[in-house]
Amino acid sequence: MSKFQTLSTRTRTQGLIIGLLLSGLVLPVQARIKPLEAGPISNAQHAQQKCPALAKENNAVWTGKWWGIASGNMAVCEVDMLEREYEAGLIRNQQEAAQKCPQIARRYPG
Repeated sequence: MSKFQTLSTRTRTQGLIIGLLLSGLVLPVQARIKPLEAGPISNAQHAQQKCPALAKENNAVWTGKWWGIASGNMAVCEVDMLEREYEAGLIRNQQEAAQKCPQIARRYPG
């Protein structure tokens, strides 16, 4: 492959990436691992009941991990907090943000 072909391929790839970003492509969902205090949990069976419900209340998914702290008076459930980011294009000020962002949120519910 010649130097010109390599440069041409790189330029096309960069153009494609920029085009996708400017077209309003939804960016990937990013997970963030976080411990949530769950109150007392007596055993693994109790955790399997309590942790998924706690995760759901916090718009998260339970990882299956939990541990006790504070001499058995408190437990922690580990969860994946889901965050979503959407390309909004150029926003020049707060007024534009107040108009644009709710429209984007309605377009991508959940």
